[in-house]
Amino acid sequence: MVCLAGVAWVARELAGAKAATQENVVVVRTATITTGDLERTIRVSGVVQAERFAALMAPRLRGSRSVSGSFGGGGTKSLVTSGSSASASTSSTTAAASTSTNTAINSTATTSTTTSSLGAIRGSQNRFGDRQAAQTAASQTTATGTTTTTAAATSTALGSNGLGTTSSGLIGSGGTGGPASTPWASDFALVLTKLAEPGSHVKKGEVVAEFDPQYQSNRLDDYKATVLQLEANIKKMHSDLLTAKKAHDQLVESAKGDWDKALLDLKTAEVRSSIEAEDLKLAVRETEATYKQMVEEAKLLDASQQADILASEIERNQAKLELDRATVNLDRMVVHAPMDGIAVMQSIWRGGEYGQVQNGDQIWPGQTFMQIVDPSSMVLAANLNQVDAESLQLGRRAKARMDAYPGFEFPARVVGIGAMTKPAFWRPDFRREIPVRLKLEEADPRVIPDLSASADIVLAAEKQATIVPLSAIFQDGRGKPFVFLRTGTAWERREIEVGMRNRVAAAVRSGVRPGDVVATERPANGKAPS
Repeated sequence: MVCLAGVAWVARELAGAKAATQENVVVVRTATITTGDLERTIRVSGVVQAERFAALMAPRLRGSRSVSGSFGGGGTKSLVTSGSSASASTSSTTAAASTSTNTAINSTATTSTTTSSLGAIRGSQNRFGDRQAAQTAASQTTATGTTTTTAAATSTALGSNGLGTTSSGLIGSGGTGGPASTPWASDFALVLTKLAEPGSHVKKGEVVAEFDPQYQSNRLDDYKATVLQLEANIKKMHSDLLTAKKAHDQLVESAKGDWDKALLDLKTAEVRSSIEAEDLKLAVRETEATYKQMVEEAKLLDASQQADILASEIERNQAKLELDRATVNLDRMVVHAPMDGIAVMQSIWRGGEYGQVQNGDQIWPGQTFMQIVDPSSMVLAANLNQVDAESLQLGRRAKARMDAYPGFEFPARVVGIGAMTKPAFWRPDFRREIPVRLKLEEADPRVIPDLSASADIVLAAEKQATIVPLSAIFQDGRGKPFVFLRTGTAWERREIEVGMRNRVAAAVRSGVRPGDVVATERPANGKAPS
């Protein structure tokens, strides 16, 4: 019985020791040493952008925007002022002849011309001020020699505001087309009527956007009519100038005839009374003065007429300038793609929130509403902490990952490193970041602008290295690295030589081999068993 009890006790002790050994092996976490490529990387994050792109902006339309006043409203400008008539005559016969001649000339020469003014519609762009004028009036002479001047009605070709007969209905022209005081309700408003589909592929020269051209087309037609009317007015002024000049020349000839007649009459003074002789002398002086006055007036009249024509030509040139601007503005209503690529819409503030540009939106002049991006030139614009900048170099390989496509990697390469730091948002001022640009080396249709992404930039690499997790490497008081290598049911402490390491593993050059199992935490007794 004693022997049996002793055998049973020994069996229980051996079983307990074996269970303790198995428990000691099971509770220690382990890792298997492998072989592979080890890389030391640094992670950056940012947004995908296109390196080659074309930003499309709403056109900046040129031209007069003033709606105050009206075109050519009221007032007249006389092209020709009638010449002076003889004031007196030495006899009733002379006076009657002079009066008859001057009346006939005045009836022919008295004209007034209307030229339309662009000043009112050009506002501050008019350097010459508003010039009011009236259209040419026809003079009619009755059989009794009296003159009746009838002012012709102002031509309706320019309309009430000088922009043509259809301009009264234009928004922004002061007509009934809409409130001219609101900046978005004018003929310079830019409203999208056609837009390429977001994300669609477009070709160079293809129409990608169109703005409503109605008002600019109306302005173009009206300015064409304005220029034609002003050209006709200038031609008429030249013809009136010639007529007035001929009439004034006749007036001068008439005054010269009166003077010559007075000189001839003066020769009869010897056979006349002293009073008549004095009258003849006075008539000579008076007709001479009248003749000289007419000669001097001819110079001033010509200068005045040329000035009026020059003023009308300036008006015509300014109207042509507005016509050219309207032509260019109409061409800018259609936007063509400057390059092949993908149409990417921008965001604008609409209805209290940001939204993608779409048909019907009003775009402000100079505002970017679309980008044409080259899908083969995608880059990752990221930021790097300044403490890691020293380890980064141009040309480093990287692996990019898109948050929208988990599990996919895109090869990339560092192509740009910022020379200046920038402050990081929501971080202390001493935390600075450096912009980094990584080029995606392979074109992928899934990669589009504005995707959030990250990239692991390779700083160093070792091919076919023996890889051990960092959690399995320990150090003693002397700083020498070692591992706990499992040999059967025991742990062996073995020193190793560590090479390159990253944040999770290290390359071991000696001490262990691929396939060995090492502990990633210290065994329960704190050291390898003997």
